[in-house]
Amino acid sequence: MNQKGFVNIVLIVVIVTVTAIGGYFAFVKKLRPIAQQPTQTPIQTPTVSPTSPQTKPVTTTVQNPVVNKWKTFQNSRFAFQFEYPTEWSVLDKLDDPYGVNFWLTEKNSAAVIMDVESGINLSVMGVSYCGAYPQDKRCESLKTESDGYVTIDWNVSGGANAMFSSQNDTYGVSFTLHKINSDTKAIFKKVLSTFKFLK
Repeated sequence: MNQKGFVNIVLIVVIVTVTAIGGYFAFVKKLRPIAQQPTQTPIQTPTVSPTSPQTKPVTTTVQNPVVNKWKTFQNSRFAFQFEYPTEWSVLDKLDDPYGVNFWLTEKNSAAVIMDVESGINLSVMGVSYCGAYPQDKRCESLKTESDGYVTIDWNVSGGANAMFSSQNDTYGVSFTLHKINSDTKAIFKKVLSTFKFLK
């Protein structure tokens, strides 16, 4: 009788523990929208200006993506902003004490198109692929509207990545594109071209 009672208590404790852990993960992974500031930005059609691939990486400006209206996202903690399509939503990822991380998705879709991570500690990062091999065809230098440059690596595990360094080079803001096709590639470039630090 004692062993049977002990087994029942252990079984109840295991069930309660599994339920509590499942509830915790369901709560933590819940996505919350971030406040968005809508603005309208006319889309410019700049020209593409490649440079010699033997001496420098290809540098381009943004071509006209298939989007008419844009919103502006601002982050006051790390003092940056960028524009993104009205048809997209910004969803907060898990709270991170070191940075602000979020996803850009198409409205009414769970598919993540792009994610943005800020507050990345640059002092612990190594050299990126495009930092080591800037002439490689997978590396593209893009001029931003604020007259800066960002390098896009078009072959990061089948996606694309670009990193902006803060003005004092202490932290970075990383953009990763997951869904690559001709439209999202053009939109990724446009989003990156609108990025700027506010300080």
